[in-house]
Amino acid sequence: MDFSYRGESKYLNITINQSWKATCSANWVTLKDAEGKNSGKVTIVAEANPSDVSRSATVVISYGGKNEYISITQKGVPYINLSKNKVD
Repeated sequence: MDFSYRGESKYLNITINQSWKATCSANWVTLKDAEGKNSGKVTIVAEANPSDVSRSATVVISYGGKNEYISITQKGVPYINLSKNKVD
């Protein structure tokens, strides 16, 4: 899942017939409705990225002694660097 550098929310639908829990250790990611029984929807909220460097994290869905992994990435703030002799 890709997120804007401005920050945004996206949904992850979970279809299962048992209890589950979603976790993410990145401090810039918040999970809402992160556990349940049977199917559900987790809201993944990425805060705005103040850096021009992209960042990534992993959301882990745990159920019945197993894990599923969802990679998320967030782009950095776009920038332009101008100098008399060079344009980046």
